[in-house]
Amino acid sequence: MSESLAHSIYRRFTNSAIALATVLVIGTVGFHYIGGEHTSLVDALYFTFITIATIGYGEIFDLTGKPGARIFTMLIAFAGIAVTTYIFSTLTAFIVQGDMNKALRRSKMLKRIGKLSGHHIVCGVGRVGGNVAHELARTNRPYVILDTNAERPHRALQRGALMGG
Repeated sequence: MSESLAHSIYRRFTNSAIALATVLVIGTVGFHYIGGEHTSLVDALYFTFITIATIGYGEIFDLTGKPGARIFTMLIAFAGIAVTTYIFSTLTAFIVQGDMNKALRRSKMLKRIGKLSGHHIVCGVGRVGGNVAHELARTNRPYVILDTNAERPHRALQRGALMGG
């Protein structure tokens, strides 16, 4: 997974969290105002949460005869459901596409590479590169393999041509 893809995924989750927090804050402030002085911020936050989560326990304060308050409630519900749906769809796509696994593998690989010093770089793991990598592994010398085909080093490792470098 490229660095830009990881950044894109991080940005999507960050933007989603910010959007959800924004809906919660706007809903809380709005319901606190609509409910009047007898409505605490906790009650307003609770009402916002049960609206977004579509739990629907009922109104904490009476919205009868307040069409503006009902429209505000519908807008908060719509925005909250849309943001929550986006968060879950992003998370599902992230897992299904294997991005999480790729990100974890890449992070682990970058940490291992970062710890190397005085290592050899093997460019390509074809016939010659595979032999070089095998010799480096056999003599316990650190090395990193670069190949245009990401599957080639994995296949060579499975064949036993390389020894866990």
